Amino acid sequence: MMMPSDRLHTIVFVVLLSVTFLLIGSYKMNEEVDPSFDDTGSYLEGALFIKEHGGALNFIKLCLTGEYKIALQHPLYLLFLSPFASRDLSFFPEAKLATLIVGWVVVLISFFVIRDLFGDAAAKFGSVLMVFNAAYLERSTHVDCETLLMIFFLSAWYFMIRGLSDNRYWIWAGVSSGLAYMTKGPEILLIPVFFLSGLFVFRFQILKNKYFWYFFLGFLALVSPLFIRNIVVYHALLYDDYNSNIFWINSLRELSDKYALTLNWHQHTFSTTKMPTLLSYIQTHSYSEIARRAINGLIGEAGLLLNSLNLFMIRSPLWSQFVSLLLAVLFTFGIVRDPDKRRVVYTLTGITIFFIPFSWFFKVYAGMRYLTPLLPLIVAYGAFGGSEFLKEIDRRVPSGYLRFRVSRVVPMALTLFLMPVAAYAAATKNVTPLIHSVDLPDDEHELMDWFRDNVKEDDVVIFRPTVHYWGALWHADFKGKVAMISRHDPLPEMDVSEFRGLLKKRKISLIVLHKEDYASPPILKEYFEYTDRDGLVEKKTMEGWHRVYESAKIPTPFVIYRIDQ
Repeated sequence: MMMPSDRLHTIVFVVLLSVTFLLIGSYKMNEEVDPSFDDTGSYLEGALFIKEHGGALNFIKLCLTGEYKIALQHPLYLLFLSPFASRDLSFFPEAKLATLIVGWVVVLISFFVIRDLFGDAAAKFGSVLMVFNAAYLERSTHVDCETLLMIFFLSAWYFMIRGLSDNRYWIWAGVSSGLAYMTKGPEILLIPVFFLSGLFVFRFQILKNKYFWYFFLGFLALVSPLFIRNIVVYHALLYDDYNSNIFWINSLRELSDKYALTLNWHQHTFSTTKMPTLLSYIQTHSYSEIARRAINGLIGEAGLLLNSLNLFMIRSPLWSQFVSLLLAVLFTFGIVRDPDKRRVVYTLTGITIFFIPFSWFFKVYAGMRYLTPLLPLIVAYGAFGGSEFLKEIDRRVPSGYLRFRVSRVVPMALTLFLMPVAAYAAATKNVTPLIHSVDLPDDEHELMDWFRDNVKEDDVVIFRPTVHYWGALWHADFKGKVAMISRHDPLPEMDVSEFRGLLKKRKISLIVLHKEDYASPPILKEYFEYTDRDGLVEKKTMEGWHRVYESAKIPTPFVIYRIDQ
């Protein structure tokens, strides 16, 4: 039973924890002003699609009729953003603020989940780690679905474990897993996590348990609208656009150079040439190549997972590595010391099943974001390991050496630690109004205005590097298609006929040239140049190219050409 003093301590701690996270998060949110971060534009456009087609209450109908075609982004985060979606640029900071609030909810849920499973000391330690975790703060201060995903991922894990003592919780585990899958596609892996963990713990006897099957009913009840949409539109129960094939490519560049990836922006669907499959990958790669990719991926992804444990205030790479390794050691210690080995099975099975696929994908894209849903699980066991380590100190150190119990003092010290941190953040962090107007550079404003009035649905536009003008397409109500060209690498050396062939193959109708890419491929240097005085200048005319717009700004930042098909 919780004593009144303990309850007061918990209230004070939770308030300080909340204030600290929201102050630090607000400051970092105001720093993150790039609307082209990861999938920001896609999330905003998806939310706008729902808003402009009847809103969240009309979502089921959009699925049944097949009007809702977005596949790469799963709908729950889009539905969450849709009530306040707007083509106004202020939608961007509003979406960031909404995500920050979700991040705060994750911190609170983490505290209460860890406390229920591992005790008060572990809950305080774990929630503080979440607040200061660099990877978590990054996801909480951008337009990103990972924070919402963590709520359902953590809930699914928690209810799976609670179901070990009361099987009825498995219904809620299924519902939470369904909500996680509705937030992001890879969370379909929660099904094998539950199934395999149950078989390992209970053997085949679990198949006779009705609540085991209720998990799948709960999952289906939540995901059925998306499954119906997939069948209506794509004639497949599971459909994640090209994501099901992307695991078998060798680099992201292949998507543009080899498979001609094109994005239909308004519907947010993709088209490609025939992409590789598991079978074709095995047929075209030697066993040594496959083994090398698997081993390097496991090593690389382990490094990413370790880096995801960094704390944002530690700038030294050496100390960051030390803190990450320390938390990894505490996680291992917590796993070993957990008296309930059944929940260890569910935890390690979950981490393994999510870790392995993305370790294979590491060669293509080394993204820490794919591992962030695992963060609360690792933090929970790391915090438990830390609390067990403190108890071990109390047991081993003779009472004469210490006049206090370390395991009781440290949780109190965490509360005292939050007081000056919250005060310092409040006094020193200059937080601008969280809902504020946003402006774009003049050249981007000009280009978006032209896009809004001139690009039609059948236009295929190429403008790269895409990050230069990518972030505001949702604001422009862009209706065309975008030829996805590698963001970071210039097009390789090729002659004019090869370049024409590439544009014809990609069905390019409009090309935007600007100073970063006017010489990509290098053959374009014969036709264009950029000077600090005049900007982008046409030296000679490219046959079949018709200039349809030239920025009025001097020096000229961009020129748009329509290309004969």
